Amino acid sequence: MKITGEDILNLMYKSIYDDKIIQTIEILGMEQPLIDEQYEKDKEVSILDDDNSGISLTFEEIEGYTKEGEPCLTIASIKNINNNELPYNLNFNDNYNQCVEKLGKKADFVNKRLRKSKIWLIKLDNNLSCTMSINFKNSEFEEIKNIVLVNFNKNDVGNRLLENKE
Repeated sequence: MKITGEDILNLMYKSIYDDKIIQTIEILGMEQPLIDEQYEKDKEVSILDDDNSGISLTFEEIEGYTKEGEPCLTIASIKNINNNELPYNLNFNDNYNQCVEKLGKKADFVNKRLRKSKIWLIKLDNNLSCTMSINFKNSEFEEIKNIVLVNFNKNDVGNRLLENKE
């Protein structure tokens, strides 16, 4: 069974102990992350599988999303490895204009630090939002390098992101 970008998108904000999260981690051949002393120190735990599946997952506790002490999926990265499928029928060879067409709107934000990145605000099925950062291979926005799904934190809009004035 192959995990698609849509599958990953549907996992956002799910508990690290959710059956769908556990099953996805198993299908990807990754080890279930441990809630240990390192988690207590860092307040997050990640599974990085950049070399094999090209998918990385980060979990952290966000008040109000899961039970206290249960981290949920807050960041997911999908790289162009093993023919990974992206959400919204996006392809790694899509340029910015093709992304706009497939997503039905121009990017909502641009990242101040990553000049090759455009960011869309995505509404999830559970009425929550996340950002989808599409990182392109060059500043001409000609080809997708990777996609990073990140929990939507309103404070980030003021701190890390700028509104897109296109």
